[in-house]
Amino acid sequence: MSVLLFKKKCYQLFSWLVNKVPTSDNIYVFHSYPDFTDNPYGVYQELLKQKKSKLIWLISEKEKIRSIQCEVPQTVLVYHQKSLKGLWYFCRAGYLFVSHGIFESYNARSSSKKVINLWHGMPLKKIGFMDGHQWVSYSDALVATSDIFQKIMAESFGVPLERTFLVGQPRNDLLFEPTDFYKKNGIDRQSYRTVGIWLPTYRIPQDRDRVDGAFSEGKFLFFSMAQLQELDEFLFFIKGLLIVKLHPMDSLQSFDFPKFHNILIIKQHELDAQLYPLLGSSDYLLTDYSSVWVDYDVLDKPMAFVMDDFEEYKQKRGFTIPELSKILPGPIVDDLEKLKKFIADPQTYKIKTGSLFNLYKDNQASRRLLTVLDSFRKD
Repeated sequence: MSVLLFKKKCYQLFSWLVNKVPTSDNIYVFHSYPDFTDNPYGVYQELLKQKKSKLIWLISEKEKIRSIQCEVPQTVLVYHQKSLKGLWYFCRAGYLFVSHGIFESYNARSSSKKVINLWHGMPLKKIGFMDGHQWVSYSDALVATSDIFQKIMAESFGVPLERTFLVGQPRNDLLFEPTDFYKKNGIDRQSYRTVGIWLPTYRIPQDRDRVDGAFSEGKFLFFSMAQLQELDEFLFFIKGLLIVKLHPMDSLQSFDFPKFHNILIIKQHELDAQLYPLLGSSDYLLTDYSSVWVDYDVLDKPMAFVMDDFEEYKQKRGFTIPELSKILPGPIVDDLEKLKKFIADPQTYKIKTGSLFNLYKDNQASRRLLTVLDSFRKD
């Protein structure tokens, strides 16, 4: 038997098992990337408050399982996603909450399991069917933050509008939660006049199969290390702290940055706290094509868009919203002086967007979603 035929048989067997194993609406299973984060984590926190008993996390990285087990209550189960118990609860789940899909190759849909694709942000970059893909992971339901994104999500994943629930993103509930980041990292938050957070999306080098935006070896976006040193000195002068959280897929995860005083660069393996409470504690946001600005809009705080490759990104990746640059709720920053000007007085650039990007600006998205799911019935 060929390898391809063997894999196909395994996929068919797994799909058959998923449909044969009885599910329970009292079993809630979560899977995210990175592990134990994002929108599934927001729903998980709400279900903890509601004291639901069967909560199971499926984890991709085995080395994280022990630390997550120490963090959750004893009633919450944590398994590797490909372990026997992990596969068993995947099959038994009445509700499966995912941010990036799980076991997509198996096409493991079920007549009774409800796969809630929470995704990991309202898409600005084309994804799924909008990006020309012929197949996307199966979803019974989606979430969206506004009418604009409800249509984009539905088209991207091939899910009807009526099953693309306009409830907001569960992870945004965490923007209103306290953070332990400063304490864990020995930072006196009160000693800084402002604390900003910089969340750039990733660029892909030219030697990869796909090129997204402009990438230059030895640079952070279009800034040289010398320019970052100059920015660091400026932040020291104005008593500002800038936290730079690299994207999990950024090639700079392996880059050896110089030491800074007032710029804190965090790589994925160094983040020892939930991101969204930290994001909520900041005074302003710097980003680019990352959908995090849609989340930050919930807070009505100032933001700026640090990018000099908009047209290149638009041509190579494409955006879901035509004329995106015209509706960004903040200035486009394409050089160091403009960046320093924004950081010096971010409140000057604050723009209120109403309900254009977020119908709800509160911490109730998870609760709204669970209320909708209580009456959700599959076709």
